[in-house]
Amino acid sequence: MIAYLKGKLLKQNNDRIIVDVNGVGYELLVGKKWLDKNLPKINESVELFVYTAARDNNITLIGFENFEDKLMFERLLKVSSVGPKTALLVLSSNNAKEIEIAVEAQNIDFFLAIKGLAKKTAQKIVIELRSQFKALAKEKEKKEQEGAGELVAALQSMDFSQPEIKKVLPLIDPKAKLDIQVKEALRLLK
Repeated sequence: MIAYLKGKLLKQNNDRIIVDVNGVGYELLVGKKWLDKNLPKINESVELFVYTAARDNNITLIGFENFEDKLMFERLLKVSSVGPKTALLVLSSNNAKEIEIAVEAQNIDFFLAIKGLAKKTAQKIVIELRSQFKALAKEKEKKEQEGAGELVAALQSMDFSQPEIKKVLPLIDPKAKLDIQVKEALRLLK
């Protein structure tokens, strides 16, 4: 699977580009928004994050300006009745952050403003992406709690009480490594 390409832009035609990577030309579908605003000129360097869509006897490469848009494309594909063309249509008008904000606000009109997107599809996108975002948030919270669990266990093994630990837990960076968390907790508990 091709996930990233860096090369020279050879051709641009409607929604497709050809990128030369060390003498091999890759044809990619790209969003209209990127084509219109940010795509480099012919013969200039271009970097793309790539989604490889394989169907029957066809392999299609879809290029994205950044990794966040590629991830949003993959999330859109998980929505029932949304295929690569519809997902690219949504991302042709908006970036990943704009889509995320609209989904969180349950703004169906945001998606209805996209020419060619049906009302039922817009509703499904809002409902199903919102569900995906909630699941991702729960998973992230669970991982942070697991990390906090290790910290709590380490501090309890040093004979600190549960109330003392609970007082300093919110003050410690949950993304830091355990040894750094323990050092910070000890500093705060002194």
